[in-house]
Amino acid sequence: MAITQKPNYTILLPGILTFLLGSAVLFGWWFDFPILTHIQVDWAAMAPVTALCFLLSGLALLTNRKSPQQPVTAAQRTLVWLLLLLAGARVVELVSGQDFGIDFLLSGMKFNNVAHMAPVTAAGFMVFATGMLTMQLADGRETQIAVRIMAGALLITGLAIAVGFWLNFKFIFGIL
Repeated sequence: MAITQKPNYTILLPGILTFLLGSAVLFGWWFDFPILTHIQVDWAAMAPVTALCFLLSGLALLTNRKSPQQPVTAAQRTLVWLLLLLAGARVVELVSGQDFGIDFLLSGMKFNNVAHMAPVTAAGFMVFATGMLTMQLADGRETQIAVRIMAGALLITGLAIAVGFWLNFKFIFGIL
């Protein structure tokens, strides 16, 4: 008899929403629907690589299946390493002051009014990917505590950004 695993909605719902966000923005870029790439018309659009990172994050959450036979799928491991590579490349750009074109990796050209991935966004993706790798590579109480701390930091950062957008604090995002 096969053992069926109940879906974990605390991972499934954020995974779906994150995947849909990244997909919608990439769809907007590929098919020229600016409403899908901007929060507001006069604001800079989300960089295509940021949307790709959201898509990869969502897929990593959706492939988060732990079973005694196979604790981590190869797909999830690949998605997390890809995410770490993209976010890490943006961090290297920020630290070095060089523009390697990471933000426009998917498009092949630069667009008007497109922002680069914000430092806090790159850091958030790095923390997320590090947390996923930590979950994949180790088990135990200390690991669970570390992953929960990282998840809490991401949640607080995400909520602060969402509230900032909601309250229209455009000047704050210019700083970030």
